[in-house]
Amino acid sequence: MKTYLPIIRQIITLFIISFFILTLSCSDDPSSPKKEDEDPLPEETVTIGVEGGTVEKGDLKLTIPAGAFDEDYNISVSEVEDDGAFGDNAVTPSYKISGIPGDYSKPLKLVAKYSGDLSGKSYLGIGQKSLDIIEESSSIVFNMYRSI
Repeated sequence: MKTYLPIIRQIITLFIISFFILTLSCSDDPSSPKKEDEDPLPEETVTIGVEGGTVEKGDLKLTIPAGAFDEDYNISVSEVEDDGAFGDNAVTPSYKISGIPGDYSKPLKLVAKYSGDLSGKSYLGIGQKSLDIIEESSSIVFNMYRSI
């Protein structure tokens, strides 16, 4: 009668070795690829106070004049994935600006670099997240400003 014990031991040994190889190859070290839920596009954050200042990210520059803020605020700018709001009409990256207080006292200057043709029909879309309390959902509402 033939016994299968040596073959079963080989299979179990092979399984254990494979398990350890897979476990060791799935480490959480910083050189591992980023996970899907991580922000792939880092943000630029600058603390701006009464003296004013600028924050830049890519082709976007936000200038806050002196006296616009009454205290220090952390202003962040990050490039975000295109959400398709403008379809094929979008010609520059999209950015998210956060940290601006609702009660600043002087106009802020926003500059977006673009090397293409700006005709009389070119606009800058500036959106603000709007919350519908009744439906408990949010959407972005865009104001369109003619480019100059």
